[in-house]
Amino acid sequence: MRNCLCEQTLRIDIIISIFLPRRDIAGVNLGRPKGYSKKVQRICSESGDIEALLASGATMSSVAKLYKVHRNTLARCRRMHYFEEK
Repeated sequence: MRNCLCEQTLRIDIIISIFLPRRDIAGVNLGRPKGYSKKVQRICSESGDIEALLASGATMSSVAKLYKVHRNTLARCRRMHYFEEK
């Protein structure tokens, strides 16, 4: 059992050492895009409601608490133009 795990780990290390540099040189993104988590997707889907709340005088902190995200996450989404320009 232990030998099988060691062999499997060695095979994975070889695969990673061969294919990841090729992908990196080719310019392929490795991993998820920065800032594209489930929280950001949820906030973006509700962008109209969030902008309406902010326009009506709600604070950024109160809106962030309502959507259960940190206020910096909400501010970053607005700053990075995830919300549609109106």
